[in-house]
Amino acid sequence: MMHTHSALRPRGFTLIELLVVIAIIAILAAILFPVFGRARENARRSSCLSNTKQVGLAALQYIQDYDEILPLNVGDVDNFANPGVQPNWLSGIYPYMKSYQILICPSAQPGVAAPATSHYFVGLITPTATSDTSIQGNAVIMQRSQAAIPAISEIIFAGEENVRVRRSLLRPRRGGGVTFNSWHGIVAGAERYNVNHFEGGNLLYCDGHAKWSRTDRIRSGHFGLLPDQPYSKTNGVNPDGGGNYTAAF
Repeated sequence: MMHTHSALRPRGFTLIELLVVIAIIAILAAILFPVFGRARENARRSSCLSNTKQVGLAALQYIQDYDEILPLNVGDVDNFANPGVQPNWLSGIYPYMKSYQILICPSAQPGVAAPATSHYFVGLITPTATSDTSIQGNAVIMQRSQAAIPAISEIIFAGEENVRVRRSLLRPRRGGGVTFNSWHGIVAGAERYNVNHFEGGNLLYCDGHAKWSRTDRIRSGHFGLLPDQPYSKTNGVNPDGGGNYTAAF
């Protein structure tokens, strides 16, 4: 009597079993990928906050060396760190930095890949080897005496842009006369300032400390502006905090 070995062969997976395994893997991936993404962004936020604190230390050293006067208020300056460019707030604190990488938020996109929500043309923002930043100062307080700023621990010195640029930026910026505008900015329905980390951003204050804040909890008054308005997509005449404000001090 002849015996076959077919009964001894290992049985493979059926199609249904393979589909079940694939479905389980897909479910696990859907659960774990957001967790990994959040952990990665938490690390970026922590790194950015550390960078922001170091920018604060550089600014404080500048202020001490210049008789308690904050850095220059000259508006936006292209290629801000190049030799011979107009002095600006970033070039002023540049010599006090050990690494220029502290000017860059790890979550900000390079200017060459600027999203539609950016308010710059791609060709104008591409960062260079020497001029590369995602931080922007507050024009309300620049070039003032530190003693003239009330509650310096509550007034913002600098915030974040959602892309890396080669320009020294001030936002809010000067409008006409003694007015200011653009303390936050919306393009195509999306906020572009202080949104790099979990619907918020890392903010540097005039006393040198830094902390994360939700975007929608930032007020115009935190920049030293009047009227003191809460965040809204309809602030001012334009939907980006673009109405005219005045300094509170």
